[in-house]
Amino acid sequence: MDASKNDALERHDNLSDGIFNLLHPILERLNGKLENVRATQSLLDENILRLIVDLRELHKLQDIPIPLDSYIKRLQLAKRKVSSVNTILQNSKDRLEKLHQNIATETRKKKNLT
Repeated sequence: MDASKNDALERHDNLSDGIFNLLHPILERLNGKLENVRATQSLLDENILRLIVDLRELHKLQDIPIPLDSYIKRLQLAKRKVSSVNTILQNSKDRLEKLHQNIATETRKKKNLT
């Protein structure tokens, strides 16, 4: 009975190691890509903010008023959407990091048991 139990535990450990080895590089690549997207989203957010400020200044300096308010509102809406996507990306990144930590913890526990 003990031999069959040990064999079952060993197969389980091998399966866990295999899953970890399969998921680890995928999670690392995904995490890196999320970081790149977050950085790009932040730059986009900054550029939209600068454009809004520039449009407001242009609007103030114009002798003939051009209706820029609607464009400014659209940019503000786009900025909110970018911020929302950035929040979603951060939450996804946090979940991936937690999953990665949990997988690593489980793998260490199983290696310590053997």
